[in-house]
Amino acid sequence: MKIADVLSGRAGLEGIRWLLLAVPARNALKDQLRTLLPGGAAVELCLKEVRFKPGCKITAHYDALVTNKESPQDQQVRPVAVTWGPKAYAKQQEETVDLEKIQAEAASRGVAAPFLQLMADPPEWSMHIQVSPLDARFTQLARLSDPQHVRAMLADTYASANGAGDRRRIRDYKVTSVKYRPGRRHVLRYDPEDPGSGETVFAKVYIGDEDARTPNRASNRFRREDGARAFRVAGEVAD
Repeated sequence: MKIADVLSGRAGLEGIRWLLLAVPARNALKDQLRTLLPGGAAVELCLKEVRFKPGCKITAHYDALVTNKESPQDQQVRPVAVTWGPKAYAKQQEETVDLEKIQAEAASRGVAAPFLQLMADPPEWSMHIQVSPLDARFTQLARLSDPQHVRAMLADTYASANGAGDRRRIRDYKVTSVKYRPGRRHVLRYDPEDPGSGETVFAKVYIGDEDARTPNRASNRFRREDGARAFRVAGEVAD
């Protein structure tokens, strides 16, 4: 099977199944992911969602289940986005500087592990791989995945909502990526490390004016206002 035939749609549904499910194609993807991990790490893939634009690209979202040889009993789950397409590599080249900065921030905050690198672009497969929290359009995703930043952010949020004296909500959180869609949207879940100490918080990350790559500021303003309104409604319903 040829990638070009799959992307054009000429290979039909059989071609898409081959790219996503056939042993050679899945092994090629796992081999690429292993190049981003410490030596000896094992990777399994759980396919979550697929988007196909005939003649353009296929984007698949996975959960990568990573097992390190030093602690085989511990398995880490990391969201991965893979795009196949003739322009996937060229587009990544345009974003290389931004992606490298984000990758460095993710590593410094400790949210890249167990991955040593968060992107790969094997041209022979017309493939572009991104691992959470890498996203050139959502530059804030790395810090929103950092438990220390989340702790301070939620403390400020509760203090501004309930008065500066409300410090009982300051606690440590475990961060889980519920939805990782580079360039589109992200959903993060924050669970208190002590289950009895507070509530779970969900964060939907979207583009604001400071992160937009488009001059359509009106659209960005409406998105921001929609998010604020949704937050108020959700809070009232929870109460």
